Amino acid sequence: MRLWSIAVFVVLSAIAALHLYWGFGGLWPAQDVRGLIDLVIGDTQAQAMPSAASTMVVAGLIFAGGVIALLRTTPLPFLPRLVVLSGCWVLAAVFLGRGSFTYLVAFGIAEWPYQLAAAFAAMDRTVYAPLCLGLGLSFVALALRGRG
Repeated sequence: MRLWSIAVFVVLSAIAALHLYWGFGGLWPAQDVRGLIDLVIGDTQAQAMPSAASTMVVAGLIFAGGVIALLRTTPLPFLPRLVVLSGCWVLAAVFLGRGSFTYLVAFGIAEWPYQLAAAFAAMDRTVYAPLCLGLGLSFVALALRGRG
């Protein structure tokens, strides 16, 4: 389980770093702002990326999720185990909910609140939703099997 918690930490840290990069104006994997909006935000009506401050907050929260994964298998003596366990369950719910939403949309059970860009829709089905489901299941496993 320790290696699994490290893997979750590494994945979430990489995602957080990507958000930091975007917050500082980076465009990869797109060529321009419109392409990045279409690829990672998905709202065809959006005219700009989210603010640097909000992107930094999101990056911090994503990184904190990775730290919670680590703390589940390597507890800190001053941090109550219930806090870390609760964090795992909250993160499991968030990631499973986000990952499931894509497929609920596909079956007509749910709907995005805006018109999706084709680039985002394709990435959502093939990368974002499966990654979220995998992370959600990882947090379930950490909650059930972690030591902390």
